[in-house]
Amino acid sequence: MIRPVATGLCLLLAAPAIAETEAERRERCAAQADIVEQAVSRRASGAGKPAVAAALTEGEAAVPERYTPSVQPLVDWVFELDPAQLTEAVAPVFEKTCRTVDP
Repeated sequence: MIRPVATGLCLLLAAPAIAETEAERRERCAAQADIVEQAVSRRASGAGKPAVAAALTEGEAAVPERYTPSVQPLVDWVFELDPAQLTEAVAPVFEKTCRTVDP
């Protein structure tokens, strides 16, 4: 279930980056996977969706500014996952899927 949803989400988030190089894609996918990893960890620790999004866009845990547009859709997606899916496998699956999806 994680992979089909991740594929759709990757397509959506890659749309503005259609002309990206392979190196740029790897960098973007890694940065977005990091957002997913942090969101999963924070949600699993009991943080709410607004707090997770705020933590990833403000303060010392903030992602680089160019990736802030990805934060809310990724946090929304993480909060749609079943609690049983909140494992360390989510971010690597997301990143692998992101790298294989052709925009």
